[in-house]
Amino acid sequence: MKKILLSMMAVAALASCSQDEQVNISTGENEIVAGATTLSVDAATKAPVNSIPAAGLLARVPVSQTDGNYATEWQTNEGYMKFMAADQATSFCNSTGTKAPKFYPADGNIYLCGLYPEQGWGTLSTTATATINGNNDLMAAAQVTTTKDDAPDNFKTLTFKHLLTQLRIQFQAADQAAVDAWGNITSLKLLKSDGSTPIESQATVTLKDGTATFSGSGTVNFFQATSKTAFTDDVYAAKAPTTTATYVAYILCPSTTGDGSTGAEYQLEITSAGGAKEVVALDLMEDTDTHFTGPTAGNAFDILLNFKATEIKAMASITPWVDKGQTEVPVGE
Repeated sequence: MKKILLSMMAVAALASCSQDEQVNISTGENEIVAGATTLSVDAATKAPVNSIPAAGLLARVPVSQTDGNYATEWQTNEGYMKFMAADQATSFCNSTGTKAPKFYPADGNIYLCGLYPEQGWGTLSTTATATINGNNDLMAAAQVTTTKDDAPDNFKTLTFKHLLTQLRIQFQAADQAAVDAWGNITSLKLLKSDGSTPIESQATVTLKDGTATFSGSGTVNFFQATSKTAFTDDVYAAKAPTTTATYVAYILCPSTTGDGSTGAEYQLEITSAGGAKEVVALDLMEDTDTHFTGPTAGNAFDILLNFKATEIKAMASITPWVDKGQTEVPVGE
């Protein structure tokens, strides 16, 4: 199955009705709606940008009457939205995509935010937490505020942003000797910048501002890639380098901050079938060949691993014999 990595500002519409304070539900004039737009490609945004799929993009869109807190949703049903096109308002739906509108209350503010994918965020409060698997694209849209005065023409936009960083791994061997020396690369493990511990496995989003923090020590796998834009849901398996640079793996991992210097943002542990193991520093670069500066979230980086074989050589020398004294031994006496 191909993995679609989306970089977009998606936005939604809502429909929420309280049992005692519904406003013009029959006409839909006060249905809560929102729109979607797509991020442009520029030097600072390297993550792949894809259009909203023809079948639509389903996202979790919680709604609350409490600023920043979504423990109790506006109307008891969970809110979802299925975005079909950029800059097009859409209604609320249920988790299967069936329309289930929500409507504004008679007065007061309504708050909404967005999470992608639509499942896997646990119990919501001021935050939401999802597991990082290595192939799941996590996005969040910061909270927006709306009232019934915004309906029907001034719908709000939820801007979905990537929380993770994408690393695309290429193998290349310097020559056939290196191919033969390394053989299959059986394991790739991403480590933190100091190389001491694996990367975190959970992302916790503050729903009000859409920012994420990372924690946890679970396994975050690399997955197989067949090109710069073709990703699979198959965990990385042993593959030997060739003398031609080839995409072999990718990972969507916790983001960090580049300092613009030669320091490593991550480290990578590489293990071969023969048991050889090496840890290399990943110094992320801009597409201008300068050291990356700033948050890595929403950016994609190519990592070319250039395997080399160093022939084992030795120099030989012979230490001269050193003449010493003579020892006389009588024989036959």
